[in-house]
Amino acid sequence: MGTSRSDAYGNTVSSHKTTVREYLRFHDEVASKADLRAGTDVPAWYIDQIASTNTFYTSLNHNREYVASKHIIGQRSTHDGFWRPEVDDGVAVFHRKEDAKPTLKHLVFRRPSELTASEANDLLGRRSYRPLQKLADQQEVHATEWQDTTIYTHSWPSLRDDQLAQRETDQPADVTPDDPADDGYLYRDELVATFLSVAVSQIQSISPERAAALVLRQFEGDSFDALERRLQRNHSFREALDYTEPEDVPDGTSLWRAFDELHPDELRDCLQSMCGELLADHEHGGEFVVIDGTHIAAWANTRDEIENGEVEGASWGKHEGSFYGYKVFLVVDAATELPVAITMETGKRNDSAAFEPLVEEFNERYDTDDLQAALADAGFDGQANRDFCQDQLDCR
Repeated sequence: MGTSRSDAYGNTVSSHKTTVREYLRFHDEVASKADLRAGTDVPAWYIDQIASTNTFYTSLNHNREYVASKHIIGQRSTHDGFWRPEVDDGVAVFHRKEDAKPTLKHLVFRRPSELTASEANDLLGRRSYRPLQKLADQQEVHATEWQDTTIYTHSWPSLRDDQLAQRETDQPADVTPDDPADDGYLYRDELVATFLSVAVSQIQSISPERAAALVLRQFEGDSFDALERRLQRNHSFREALDYTEPEDVPDGTSLWRAFDELHPDELRDCLQSMCGELLADHEHGGEFVVIDGTHIAAWANTRDEIENGEVEGASWGKHEGSFYGYKVFLVVDAATELPVAITMETGKRNDSAAFEPLVEEFNERYDTDDLQAALADAGFDGQANRDFCQDQLDCR
């Protein structure tokens, strides 16, 4: 008798699951619980507890009202794990991690510059302070005060320090000056507009407006969907990018595709054009350069992907211990502090071996007639590199 009841229950649940799947398939793969109750014969008890199944997820926002298939969320989510379909109430937010707390922990651990409650609110489409604070209270993430704001970082001290350093680097300037002509700041909308004016003649692989939007994304640390929302809300950014109305802004998926299609050499051409003009205007521009490198961890990958070496171009390297990722090497003009040449290598690349390609990149792109000296730290030192620098740049 017990076995028969169990089998009957299993068959009933399987039937409900099939019915919900079919309904979602014919309604753009997302529906509210109210729509499921009204449009199917699935009983209310199954719909009420649908989040406890392994097949369906409920939305992180709208009080978990919207339902989607776990499989579809995995297929349609962007690189940061989010899927945001349009619904009657606006946008439903789903994540591969399913619930708010694991999603927030995932974001805190994977974002290069950690997370604030306001950023989490924007990403999840709901208030996130309490679940973030619970994670901190349970010591699953670390909370710290930074410029009068609570920020949530990785629980490991070494990674926490990297995130805080990245936050310092990414911190944008104030965009509401009293007198922008005299304060000496370059504001983000001005920078984007300047980049766009150069990109029009330099970038062919994607539209220059989308390229300029991607530059803004690097300052904000946004996901592609968050960048779409930022541009729709911010008139000054839309004006800088020549988007007249919010509807003119490309969607997050289109911005992601643009990022994937943008040719790196075209970005280098834009950088060269902008830096070259500033160097020419500076009295001591181009006289001294500094050469250095830094590491970039491969944040967006799972531990299994890292251990199996499945990340293109990344490898284990040494930097205050071991790290998995890449190395970036820079030539910086000493007078203007502008990056005038950049190369990116795998994490295990030796600094000394990266010297020649970096110097060649600099020499090919800039006039070095006024160059007096190139300064580099001990990692690049060696007679061969000194001779190469003398031969290529005619400087000590």
